[in-house]
Amino acid sequence: MMHNKTKSLGFTLIELLISLSLGLIISLGVVSVYAATAKSSSDTIKAARLNYDIETLMALMLNDIRRAGYWGAATVNSDGRLNSFVQDLAGLNKPSEHCLLYSYDADSDGNIDKAEYYGFKFENGSVKMRFSGTANDSCDNGVWQEAVVSDQIAVSALSFEFSYQCLNVLSGQTYDAACSHLTTAQLPSGAPALESRSIKIALTAYLKGDETVTKTLDGIVKVKNDLLLTRL
Repeated sequence: MMHNKTKSLGFTLIELLISLSLGLIISLGVVSVYAATAKSSSDTIKAARLNYDIETLMALMLNDIRRAGYWGAATVNSDGRLNSFVQDLAGLNKPSEHCLLYSYDADSDGNIDKAEYYGFKFENGSVKMRFSGTANDSCDNGVWQEAVVSDQIAVSALSFEFSYQCLNVLSGQTYDAACSHLTTAQLPSGAPALESRSIKIALTAYLKGDETVTKTLDGIVKVKNDLLLTRL
């Protein structure tokens, strides 16, 4: 009588342990790749959010400051030295590095009123915008509100830096300085002058809840309305 011998098929304990170990390694690798991808995507979204918000805030400041000194009564034959929006306590002023004050004729009636005093300043971790005032001599003057473009960002720094060009109308010579800083040889007493002004704005902000996501943005605005004056 013949007996059929059947060989048993299956894994030994060692083979099973090796297989489980390899499977675990592969699973950990997949999880690590997924986690890294998810974090990268999250960081990209956060950075995009911050970029959009800080660029919106910068655009708000640039566009409004550009209007400083606008005078609705200006005509071809009008005397720019009578423009109250660029003179004395209503003119463009920087009481501190972190504050800028200005005015413009929003209703184009030629007269300045409380609602036509504007400004931006950095205070208590936010940018504030002025909606009314009585003068441009102090950053405490007027009514201020937070210039909120998003509740997801916080501002850590804001600064303003002026640059000037002064044209001696009689000589045609231009100087890279404020007219008030020129010597009498450059701009004699009684000489008419035209002063143009540009402002560099530096803004730094970060994402609330993740201060590692931060961005600094610079912007330069040339004030459209030059200052016409006569050297005293």
